[in-house]
Amino acid sequence: MRRGFYKKRGELRYTYARSRRSLRRVKIAFILSQSLDSPSGLGRFGPLARELARQGHRVSVLALHYDWGRLRPRRYLADGVAVSYVGQMHVRKEGPRKLYFSPARLLLVSLASSLRLAQAIARSDAEVLQLCKPQPINALAARLARRGRPIFCDCDDYEAETNRFGGRWQRAVVRYFEDDVIRYAAGLTVNTHFTRQRYLALGMPAARIHYVPNGVERSRFEQAGDPVALRRRWGVADDAPLVAYVGTLSNLSHAVDLLLAAFRDVVARRPDARLLLVGGGEDYDALAALAGRLGIGGQTVFTGR
Repeated sequence: MRRGFYKKRGELRYTYARSRRSLRRVKIAFILSQSLDSPSGLGRFGPLARELARQGHRVSVLALHYDWGRLRPRRYLADGVAVSYVGQMHVRKEGPRKLYFSPARLLLVSLASSLRLAQAIARSDAEVLQLCKPQPINALAARLARRGRPIFCDCDDYEAETNRFGGRWQRAVVRYFEDDVIRYAAGLTVNTHFTRQRYLALGMPAARIHYVPNGVERSRFEQAGDPVALRRRWGVADDAPLVAYVGTLSNLSHAVDLLLAAFRDVVARRPDARLLLVGGGEDYDALAALAGRLGIGGQTVFTGR
């Protein structure tokens, strides 16, 4: 893998050009209903945008932020990508905790943010709209403001089954938008064979679905730091067995509670073992309390994001 995000950078070539010999430079707008430091933005959409910019395309990101009201600056240029945060995400985040709006507040926030996204898309001179997850806020905005431009969509999970909802109507709305994308998208990229099969079953032609697995953006890890120094930072002895979990602290889609229960058995045999939980989420406090009840609070380190 060279400096790029994917080993075969041509995986996305179908989206933006037809010739294998000459890749035409294209103006591309990524449309996100989350921030670039949220999980998919950090691990997938941001790296894709930066790689396309490195290939010479003019790439912009129109996105929402979990703390938009206090965010400064809201517009900046980074690694050749023009980033604009135009509204509030459907959730708020404070430190390692994820906070949800009430249903009524969520509806107001969603409508306002969708309108702001649509206005930003309408002002954009992008030739291609790259929808990042077919969610209600960004999908509605892209369709309202597309003005004849092709919409492509990246589907990196199945939100209707893996997300947390305050009511059945919310799940139904999200499922509708995830399924409806096949009616207007010029093409889909997916990161799992499960998602590919799901969209094939819904009627999307196979030629318009491209499997693009998740990759590693090496530049993010080249300066990770000295492992010994990191152990000392978190109070883990140099010779202690260490288990590290990196991800969302949400029992709905990530069984961290099962990990804690299993680690209790590890500690019974190796009291010096330590569990490092890197990340945040709505179950951060509940999992910390569970570690205490299981008797492994002293062997478990919650680092936050």
